[in-house]
Amino acid sequence: MRPMAHNLSHNTTCLNTQHSRPNAVAAYLIQEGDYAAFIDTGCYLSVPILLQVLDDKDIKRENVLYALPTKLKAGVLAVYGEEFFKQTLGDLVATSADRIKIPMDGESIKLGNRASSFY
Repeated sequence: MRPMAHNLSHNTTCLNTQHSRPNAVAAYLIQEGDYAAFIDTGCYLSVPILLQVLDDKDIKRENVLYALPTKLKAGVLAVYGEEFFKQTLGDLVATSADRIKIPMDGESIKLGNRASSFY
């Protein structure tokens, strides 16, 4: 399955994760030089699409900053239950702690020569 990606301004790409149905869930890839960051990655089932876009753009996986909302699974399980979670979202797979960055309000994250603030 080829990812549907739309290049936006400021080296940002909008990806249709094709989760649930086309155009329902978007993820964003921001590039700066050899580095990149995913914003709102979708779920585990979106991973093949995200990796394909990295390959298409010749971005090394070790140059990607990942973010993972740690309370996501607990919240979804509490509202929808285990069966919905497994059928609809797949699973959450942990990455090493040094690859995770969850910004605080007002904090800036540097990506290459580019800094972004989060509010």
